[in-house]
Amino acid sequence: MDEELEALHKNKTWVLVPRTLDMHVNGSKWVFKPKLKPDGSLDHLKACVVAKGYHQVDGLDYTETFSPVIKLGTIRMVITIALVKKWPIRQLDVKNAFLHGLISKDIHMEQPPRMADLKHPSHVCKLQKALYALKQAPRAWFDRFNDFLLKNGFFCSLANPSLFIFHSNLGTLILLLYVDDILLTGSFTALVSTFIQLFSSKFAMKDLGQIHHFLGIERRFRCSPGSETFSPVIKLGTIRMVITIALVKKWPIHQLDVKNAFLHGLISKYIHMEQSPGMANLEHPSHVCKLQKALYGLKQAPRA
Repeated sequence: MDEELEALHKNKTWVLVPRTLDMHVNGSKWVFKPKLKPDGSLDHLKACVVAKGYHQVDGLDYTETFSPVIKLGTIRMVITIALVKKWPIRQLDVKNAFLHGLISKDIHMEQPPRMADLKHPSHVCKLQKALYALKQAPRAWFDRFNDFLLKNGFFCSLANPSLFIFHSNLGTLILLLYVDDILLTGSFTALVSTFIQLFSSKFAMKDLGQIHHFLGIERRFRCSPGSETFSPVIKLGTIRMVITIALVKKWPIHQLDVKNAFLHGLISKYIHMEQSPGMANLEHPSHVCKLQKALYGLKQAPRA
């Protein structure tokens, strides 16, 4: 709690002013927010001072609201592009993101419970910057981050306002923003690292390294055996389309079945397997089988 107040004072989030009768004063409270590790497990509980946003009055305390979230389909698309092109994908976390947003209206709030200023216990906080739970806080944070990116060469996607792209002779960068979580990928590792340093110089950020978990999407690094897997299946829509074309053109349609299909695949890795239970070779019962062709149950059998 002391660290949170120190951060708020350092950021000059509010100034204390005397209470007057014509003020609309919003409440405040402490919230203990769980912070997760990259794998989704609990790291620690972070104390946060939040405003009681449900006390705010539309038109008096705020006018426009917006939450900077990215579509799940866009996240998958960008991660897929990065993996195919073998680009680095870095995950960043902005510390106290909403506190970077600037407030355009006069908003007053009660001092945090049990942490009131000893010299002015009856004063109220006049907010100078956004605070968590304020209805306009996400928009204020997004506006400031958006302005920073545009000034540094990024442009915002028209289809998704939380998708930013940088393109120059130095290379290409793609940035995704989900509230205070950022994914950054690019064509060159040095370019990605340069922009991370630029972001860190303006905003307090934590570099979580290469992406592992992001909003329920997990990137898995596979190694041999079975480093590459693939299942040869056709989309149902494609099947319907082909059958429809064949029926319209009165083409013949034949159905074939390949016997022991997976046994035709060749194995490129050294894979050993126990002999079949109860059917071990009598001369070499302790030997193992070194596979030369694919076998049902192997992860790479469909691809082979």
